[in-house]
Amino acid sequence: MKKYEFLDRLRSQLGSLSAEERERSVSFYAEMIDDMQEEGKTEEEAVEELGAVEDIAAKILSENGSRPQQSDAVGTEMPKEPDFVVTAAPKPKYNTAAIILIIVIAVMFGGGIIGIYIGLWGALIGLYAAAGSIGVIGLVGMIAAPFVHHAAAPMLMQIGLGLMGVGICFPLFMLANLFAKGLVELVKLCIRFIKHIVTGGNI
Repeated sequence: MKKYEFLDRLRSQLGSLSAEERERSVSFYAEMIDDMQEEGKTEEEAVEELGAVEDIAAKILSENGSRPQQSDAVGTEMPKEPDFVVTAAPKPKYNTAAIILIIVIAVMFGGGIIGIYIGLWGALIGLYAAAGSIGVIGLVGMIAAPFVHHAAAPMLMQIGLGLMGVGICFPLFMLANLFAKGLVELVKLCIRFIKHIVTGGNI
């Protein structure tokens, strides 16, 4: 018997001990085998001289007040049945026809679709720019009104128009934000839809 086999079986037989006590005993007998090898004995001879694993384990357990582990015919601990079985996740099945169809559509209409999408983002940028311009013009108009008009009526009219411009810019910004979120969600929806028709999964 090899050294590692002897130590593995001994460790198994000492299963009722604490991990610290078990490893201390295993290390003790590992050192004994090493010492006998240094004296000229072979690994098998050193293990054989120590005696049967079961007898050594029984002696150690009796000294520690523990009972021997239940074992099979060759002295190794019987394996426990697993509490559950881990199964691999099924691999997705790809729809070849759908993939070919998507490629054909991309080749035929991809440029137009991308152009429309870029145009929508351009419109969004224009909406942000319009909202910002209206707000800035309104704010500047209110500030400049007292310096431009000496009469009360034109000055109040310009301040009122300025307030209107500032008030309009906030709803325009909110509308632009909703538009931007819609464009992002549109891309996500397209990706989920393509994944659905290719793999057959849920959208």
